[in-house]
Amino acid sequence: MEIYVYLIAGIILGLTGQLIRVVVGIKKQYDSTENPTASTVTTTKAILNTNTENPQTVTNKISTFWNNKQFFVSLFIGAVAGALASLFLSEAGISMNAEFYLAVIAAGYAGTDFIEGLVRTKAPKVTTEELKVVEEEKRN
Repeated sequence: MEIYVYLIAGIILGLTGQLIRVVVGIKKQYDSTENPTASTVTTTKAILNTNTENPQTVTNKISTFWNNKQFFVSLFIGAVAGALASLFLSEAGISMNAEFYLAVIAAGYAGTDFIEGLVRTKAPKVTTEELKVVEEEKRN
C-alpha cells in the first residue's frame, strides 16, 4: 500500500514540476515580446494586441503559439518522470519530507526537459506546417 502513496505523490509532484516549467516558458515568451529581436517574425504581443471585436480571430491567433496537444503530452511526461523518481526514492528508503518533495518536483521539471530534448534530437524533423498538412489529409 505504501508504494501507491509514493506513486500518487510522484505523479502529483511531477505534474507540479511540469506546470512550473510551463509558467517559466510562458514568462520567457512574454519577455521575448517585450524586447523582440530583429529575427522575430511574429511575436505574442503583436498577436494579442489586435483591435478586433471578433473573439474567433483572437482565438485563432492565440492558437498559433499555444498547442494543447504539446501541453498535455508534456504534463503526461512530467507525471511519468515524477512517478519514476518517486519510486526510485522509495526503493532507496527515503521518506517523504521536504527534500523528497523538492527532488520529485525537480524530476518532473528536468525530466520532461530531458525527455523532450531527446525526442527532438532523435525524432525526424517535421515543421508545424507539415503536421497541419498531414492532419488535413487525415480528415479528408
